[in-house]
Amino acid sequence: DGIIQYLVDKLPIKNKTFIEFGVEDYKESNTRFLLINNGWSGFVMDGDEKNVQQICSGQLYSFYDLRARQCFITKENINDVIRSVGFNEEVGILSVDIDGNDYWVWNEINVIRPSIIITEYNSLFGFEDPITIPYKPDFVRGRGTPLNFYGTSLKAAVLLAKERGYFFIGCNTAGNNAYFIHESLRSSCPIAEKTAEEGYNFALFTESWHADRKPRRGKEKVEAINGLEVIDVTNGSVTKVNAAAIIDSLLNAGKFRGIH
Repeated sequence: DGIIQYLVDKLPIKNKTFIEFGVEDYKESNTRFLLINNGWSGFVMDGDEKNVQQICSGQLYSFYDLRARQCFITKENINDVIRSVGFNEEVGILSVDIDGNDYWVWNEINVIRPSIIITEYNSLFGFEDPITIPYKPDFVRGRGTPLNFYGTSLKAAVLLAKERGYFFIGCNTAGNNAYFIHESLRSSCPIAEKTAEEGYNFALFTESWHADRKPRRGKEKVEAINGLEVIDVTNGSVTKVNAAAIIDSLLNAGKFRGIH
């Protein structure tokens, strides 16, 4: 919330609107504070019908200008879903967090031009390799692969943002969200553009456990996805997660935090 509040206070954002998908029941989200405290209008989506029912039956839904829809998002349907809400194409904020095909879905969006884009990245992929999980329309995190195998590397997200006309300004300290600003707002942005290495943060939280249910920490989390197939977004080739190389890179750059 603090990063977002700083940005919306400094940048001349034309439309106070947001679109966020992957919000669960909307109790933890990137845009809730904007809705309540700044009077923004928003459209949220989640794949779980119970989550959306909870949003629509809550006080927030009737007190504020919020719309919600249950939808399992794919790259094939995302533009139609966004178009259905009827927002001006110059949306204030787009937040992408679906714990899976984030790169592929973002790459497909062409019906809006957000001022700010916030996307989740998987810090376990490191900051050097431009990789993402292979696209599967029915991908569900933890089904058939480890729970911490999902999403895109920060480098892949930075490259995609550049292609789409955005520049990277950094990540949150939790190590899961990256922030991008549209080029038209560069002169007004109080934060300088960063490289993937400069802005990268390793996630302290764990989403991987040993057989005895003790959480994996630091490099153990990276080792848990070693050898899994990923896509190099620069050429579309299939490669595999090289945990040893990622760990060496993070150690050499001083990017590991906490226990490693």
